[in-house]
Amino acid sequence: MNQKIPPAIEDLRHGTQVLYLWATWQKKHAPERPVRTTVFRKGDYRLVVHQYGASLCGILKLAEVKPRVREFHEWREPFQKVHSKLVKRGWALVSDSGEVGHVAH
Repeated sequence: MNQKIPPAIEDLRHGTQVLYLWATWQKKHAPERPVRTTVFRKGDYRLVVHQYGASLCGILKLAEVKPRVREFHEWREPFQKVHSKLVKRGWALVSDSGEVGHVAH
């Protein structure tokens, strides 16, 4: 993700910069709640995949040690394709919320 980071954010820690990029991306591209959240693991890293709609995912890479928040990426493919590519790259599925429908309040 090659988004410009404002000067005030550049001075902050790397993890904070990544969270800023993720929040900015969510506000712009994914105004609604994710329809599915999955977690993949590989070694000391986890990928938290938030699916928004049919072909849009936001992926956060988290580590066991600081800085815990390492990267953010947008992935514009169907969730099943993202899932299969991650598995082929050695990521193991840890949890899957399944697709969440709209809940009446």
